[in-house]
Amino acid sequence: MDYFNHTNQSDSGNYGNEPRQYTPGKNYFALASCLCGIIAFATLCTGIIPMIAGSLSIIFAVMSHRKGKQMETTALTGIAFSSIALLFVAFILLYSYIVLPKLLENDQFRNQMRFFYENMYGSDFDTFIEPYYNPD
Repeated sequence: MDYFNHTNQSDSGNYGNEPRQYTPGKNYFALASCLCGIIAFATLCTGIIPMIAGSLSIIFAVMSHRKGKQMETTALTGIAFSSIALLFVAFILLYSYIVLPKLLENDQFRNQMRFFYENMYGSDFDTFIEPYYNPD
């Protein structure tokens, strides 16, 4: 056995003539994309966290993509979860700032909200809602 021969020998006896096979390593950006997407989806009720985590998830997925290769499943999962979370947050924001003030102008809807709020919390609905939605 020759201990001083430093050539690349494979088991087949071919001395260094075989091309090296690419062994894929872990793509940590794809994993970070998936984790941020799951966090964004799990924290939908908080409002601000899904926007931050969803945006980071999409950025990490783009950073994980290698030219000429198909995007990894974990990155696609992150994009899917974060897209759902971002769309849901956008819907809630649109509802809160556009639709709800228009609905509060309707007397019947406002009376229903007043009834439910006062029965649930025991305080006056108008003093609560005035700083946020002033119909005047």
